[in-house]
Amino acid sequence: MTFEEEFEVATLKRIFLSVRGARQDRRGGFDPGRATEGAYKVVGNQVIMCDAHGREVVDHDGRRYRHTLKLDAEGKTPSGELNEREAAGRLVREIKSSLKIGGNHQSGFEPGQAIRYPRHYFAKF
Repeated sequence: MTFEEEFEVATLKRIFLSVRGARQDRRGGFDPGRATEGAYKVVGNQVIMCDAHGREVVDHDGRRYRHTLKLDAEGKTPSGELNEREAAGRLVREIKSSLKIGGNHQSGFEPGQAIRYPRHYFAKF
């Protein structure tokens, strides 16, 4: 099976990263914080960032957002190396920072969404 065929059949996975934590303001109001969402696929030992529809993210300069995982003989990530979720998190942050610097929008990576907490979540504190 070719790389392109493997990419097409690979499962699209999602990751959510906190951009700004929840906090209470001086007036007693509550800011639930912000999160950003990313999508990725794992093909072989590569983490490949995708848009919400499963297409690979390529920026206006032609850069592809990928990370090659270091795997041991059993196919697991050795201690001290990034696993697939950690690598995807770093790549989401890279994409987010490139959006801030260049002002270009990559589809599938929104600037931030409110984090939704269960009702009465902060009542116990």
